[in-house]
Amino acid sequence: MLRYISKRLAVQLVDNEVIQQDDIEIYEYGILLILMASFTSICILMTGFIIHKALFTIIFLGALIHLRHYAGGYHACSFSLCFCLSCFSYGVGLFMLWLNHFASISLVLIGVSLISSYYFCKNGAMNSQKNPKTEQEMIERSKRVRFITICYSLIGILFLSILKQYSELAVALISTQMIAAISVVAVKTKEELL
Repeated sequence: MLRYISKRLAVQLVDNEVIQQDDIEIYEYGILLILMASFTSICILMTGFIIHKALFTIIFLGALIHLRHYAGGYHACSFSLCFCLSCFSYGVGLFMLWLNHFASISLVLIGVSLISSYYFCKNGAMNSQKNPKTEQEMIERSKRVRFITICYSLIGILFLSILKQYSELAVALISTQMIAAISVVAVKTKEELL
């Protein structure tokens, strides 16, 4: 369905002389990516609103998208797998929130945050094989990843230890750090094994 819509939109762009016929495949692919990301985000946001975790969901998605953009990591080979992994990641975040609510695992969350920040500070961002970046671009991305994860850690620790009424936001930030770190580690491990 999404492929059909992206193909139709790309054809419309050619018909309206916005793009050239030679570029149709590139735009079709780009439109498909936008539609898939939008569909996944809307499904997760709707879930968040239904279960009364809208703020957590918005912070979680915003933080994860922002961090993954610079950090890199695993990219699924199909939309259905990407959708499932995105929903699973959100479920992990909700599970961490639930655990913190019932078991007060603040020290564990702080540890997870510090380990994730340490990993990104030590290793920086990961270069994509599909869309490789120059050495200078990777230096800039690594700086951003380090800054983002340090900020997430500082905010998370502050909210968990002092401003406990905002612990939900801390869990959103910390769970995104953990998920992004696992994503990068998974790809690096796979590359080393091959």
